[in-house]
Amino acid sequence: MNLSNCLNDPENDQLRSDLATAYEEYMNKAEYIITQRITFYNSISYTVLEDDGELHANIKLYPENVVTIQEEEGKSYAIVRAIFTHKYNDTKKYAFILVDWLRDTQQFEPILRCPIYEKQRLTDRRWHRVFPISIIDNLPRVQFLHNCASTCQVGFHDTTNIQYLKNIFFYKAV
Repeated sequence: MNLSNCLNDPENDQLRSDLATAYEEYMNKAEYIITQRITFYNSISYTVLEDDGELHANIKLYPENVVTIQEEEGKSYAIVRAIFTHKYNDTKKYAFILVDWLRDTQQFEPILRCPIYEKQRLTDRRWHRVFPISIIDNLPRVQFLHNCASTCQVGFHDTTNIQYLKNIFFYKAV
């Protein structure tokens, strides 16, 4: 991921800013962040309960999973780039995800007719990338595939190709 676990590092300026925004917007915590260390994980498992305490979902999330994030305008999709925890000023640890957004290009792949999405570039800072893990309250139910070009090889995707296809043929058996 090429991410440092220290928020003080100049390469983490955007991560530090987005983490502060996540604390403020989702947790009503607007203080200066004292602890500068974060811890990355290969996966996270948690249980989401209904308001009445009944089980809603057991979730296991990994980097590279595509997740659905509900926004005011509707559903948006993002690729989980990293899972990490941070100890806030109240000494409690909170779990977060770092995402790369998938933008709908309004185009379709000519043969399969699947919608084409483009992954947010690292230099694109228009959208916040850090969210509390609680924003994901359902199992990932959508599948995206890298839209391989001639520059991709078996076992190696060309990372400069940011196009993904939304798999509209993927169905969940009931």
